[in-house]
Parts: sequence; C-alpha cells; structure tokens
Amino acid sequence: MRQAAYLLIGFGLILAIIGVYLFSREGTKGRNTIKALGFEFQFAGSSLVIFLVGCGFVLFPFLYPDAFIIRSCKTDPDIAFALTGYRDSIRESDFLIAEIALAEFREKITIALSEKGYPHRKLQQMSTEALIVAGEKECLVPLEQ
Repeated sequence: MRQAAYLLIGFGLILAIIGVYLFSREGTKGRNTIKALGFEFQFAGSSLVIFLVGCGFVLFPFLYPDAFIIRSCKTDPDIAFALTGYRDSIRESDFLIAEIALAEFREKITIALSEKGYPHRKLQQMSTEALIVAGEKECLVPLEQ
C-alpha cells in the first residue's frame, strides 16, 4: 500500500478514537456542534458521526486500493523506439519503413518477453497489438497516450 493510504488510515483511526471518546464522555444527549473548515455542523449524536467518518477513512484504502496505485516502471528504450518508429511511419503512410520498423519491434519484444518467461512459439503467433499489450503489462513498452 502507498504511503497516502497509510496516512488516510491513520487519520481515520484518530477520528474513530475521538468519536469513541466523545461518546463515552457525553453519550448522545443534547445537541453537539462540530466546527470544521469554517463550517459549523449541529448533530444530536456528533460522536457517532465522527466515529463513522473515521471508519470510512479507515476502510477507503481497502475498498478502493487502485486509487493509490501509481504505475511507475522503466520501459526498454530500444523497444519503445522501434514501436514509435512503427507508429510514426504508419501515420506518415510510409509503409516500407513501417514494415521494417514492425519487424524490428516484433523481434525485440519477442526476445524481451521470452526472457520474462513467455513461450517463444506462442509469441511468434501473437498479433502485434497483443505483443504491445503484453509489453505494456511487463513494463517494456510505454502506455500509449
């Protein structure tokens, strides 16, 4: 889990503990006022609200773990260069260069994926798009923007 998730859990625990403390001290009698961020809220049971908000902060990183994932990996510059050359030549309608760049890309990505444990024969049968997806998954190819 990322550091931000731990901070959110810690903040939630603090709020939950404060909510339990307020409940044990005052119960749910009367009207309580909460002042936060320049706003003033009045609740009949503010300790319960504080406790529930704290629990929400604690549970959020577990319910939505993808919110804290940042994709960071170092792509292979040779493979990325070959793929960029292929895509650029297609855009410019230079199909001879595109064919050469595609062959170079397929060779480099096949070798790199074979070294990561992919079966070589299966890689040779895969489409170019499937190779690109596998390369993105293994952080060999940058994600297309």
